[in-house]
Amino acid sequence: GSYAFHKDTSLESVVWNEGLEEIAYRAFLDCEKLSSISIGDEDAVAGTAKMPKSLKKYEGFGNNKLFKGYKAIKKVVFEEGTTTIPENLLSESDYVEAVEIPDTVTTIENAAFAEMPLLTSITIPASVTSIGSYAFHQDTSLESVTWNEGIETLDSNIFVGDKALKLCDYGREKCSISRYYGYGLIAYAD
Repeated sequence: GSYAFHKDTSLESVVWNEGLEEIAYRAFLDCEKLSSISIGDEDAVAGTAKMPKSLKKYEGFGNNKLFKGYKAIKKVVFEEGTTTIPENLLSESDYVEAVEIPDTVTTIENAAFAEMPLLTSITIPASVTSIGSYAFHQDTSLESVTWNEGIETLDSNIFVGDKALKLCDYGREKCSISRYYGYGLIAYAD
């Protein structure tokens, strides 16, 4: 529940139960030694958080971000079979440098990867058909995005504030990022 492990300074690893559907408000707030998260019987990998395919909701809003301030979590891997990356799930993950999205994901919800200052590149699999508003908002080190032509819905302001973004690889076509009043817009190359 809410605040379940709040300020647990001894917590170094977490094992999600298979079938976990929701992470409650501030469940892991200020668990500064947390350095690995795994699922079920899987072996934990230091510096890596594995996210379960069953996760449907994260109660992250305001100042409540799942990996905010966790210096030891550098990589987040979504379990094969994941279909949706929930709203705000990784927003403000200060120290996460890499994200792996499996080719089963179809939806990236609003602000799912917003304000991740150390994320430099991301590959969005061809299975993704919808990306929500502000999905990559203020990812100030994000330089490249690779995706495929399967995306049907691109909501507004996906790349707003991504000042380092230079190139998107959209299937076989290249696109550049155009800046208009600070909004990250996509301009496809001929």
